Amino acid sequence: NNHLYNGVSRLNYHTGINKFRIRITAPDTVVSNEIMFTTKSKKEKCTIIKIDNTFHFETKTKYEIWDSKGAVMLNGDDFSVDVSKLNGGIYYLNTNSKMEKFIKK
Repeated sequence: NNHLYNGVSRLNYHTGINKFRIRITAPDTVVSNEIMFTTKSKKEKCTIIKIDNTFHFETKTKYEIWDSKGAVMLNGDDFSVDVSKLNGGIYYLNTNSKMEKFIKK
């Protein structure tokens, strides 16, 4: 059953409730039941300030930026993130403690 391991990627989760489904697409598409777990880590306080094409964080912050289809466009662990190279559209900035929608023109 080698096809079960193709395309496996790292699972990113956040403080609180996390829900996932696993989809296998070869040879037939199969989708798992929902998998849910809760992490008990203390939520980080995260202040986000946007200046031009850069988001600045109060402390070093783990982040992901998703497009409107849910694809991860940028991720990292830093004091800021530059979004100037993203195409115009709707995006979501997700940190361990909050999610913000923003529009890149």
